[in-house]
Amino acid sequence: TDYVDLKDREHFRGSADLLDFAVNNGFALYGPKGGPHEHQVNVAASYGKLNDQILNAHRRWRGLNLFAPSLGIGLKKDQDDVYPMFVKPDHKISPLEEMNYHRDRYEGTPYDISTLRRADLDYSGYEKKESRESVQDEAWIRPLGHNTCQTVHVIELNDYPPEIGGRIWYCLAQAENSVFLPYYGNVTRTHPYCLTEVDPHYTLEEGKRVAHPQYQGDSAYFIFHDLGFRARANRKLYGNPVKKYWQDYEKKLWAEQAGVEAELLRLYRQDPKQAAAYADEYTLKTTDRALKQASRMRQALIEHLESDPEGAFVVPDQGS
Repeated sequence: TDYVDLKDREHFRGSADLLDFAVNNGFALYGPKGGPHEHQVNVAASYGKLNDQILNAHRRWRGLNLFAPSLGIGLKKDQDDVYPMFVKPDHKISPLEEMNYHRDRYEGTPYDISTLRRADLDYSGYEKKESRESVQDEAWIRPLGHNTCQTVHVIELNDYPPEIGGRIWYCLAQAENSVFLPYYGNVTRTHPYCLTEVDPHYTLEEGKRVAHPQYQGDSAYFIFHDLGFRARANRKLYGNPVKKYWQDYEKKLWAEQAGVEAELLRLYRQDPKQAAAYADEYTLKTTDRALKQASRMRQALIEHLESDPEGAFVVPDQGS
């Protein structure tokens, strides 16, 4: 939390010198000047790093304004001017909204990088840049879903029996051009493509042994990662069609969860093992369909890049 009252034992517990330690050692940050907390130590800001100006300032600003726009929170670049640790969203956030936040690229804002192509990115290193004021620098105005993401999770904690627990929407690689798939807590099997061990090849670079993971067609991660890598070569022509396809795909999955959930709970009341078997079958089939389509899309995009690189990519129909 931002501000604590250690005398209020019903709501706060903390070391007796929690506030004094920050003040006495010179790293205490206080509430905004002129506000009700002007003379109170902001514990979250003092002990944490809530306003990382390079990596997280824009991310936090975007999330707050997507989910609580009524608060009108502005971008904060001053380390002493911090964002609130918690805010109440204007409406209940759906899993689909959260999924799309991981794809957000500041569309409709002065920091819009939705058309930035992979070749335009500057990975020269933060310290080497003389100026970070260009919006065409993904390394500075970093979206939540950066290309370094390996997995993304949206977790729903529902009122299920403990053996089921909840539902996890699991996404491999960068969410921008990947898909969130539903998994229930009682699954006992995993798609074999999600278990593939990747053996990299090695090269010597400046006397150091450097690993280079190779694309493997039986690796779920590499299927989605490589599809996204190629789609980012031109987000407008290639990436947007891929992203739109997966967003529509997720809407269909979301719409069917009510039926899946009802059947899962019905079977659980009869026999938890039957419910686990049902969750396994559903998850494996759902994952397999998505993997096959991602592979199909990847191959189609490779052919498109060779035959019509200046044209818009058309996502192939999903097979069986």
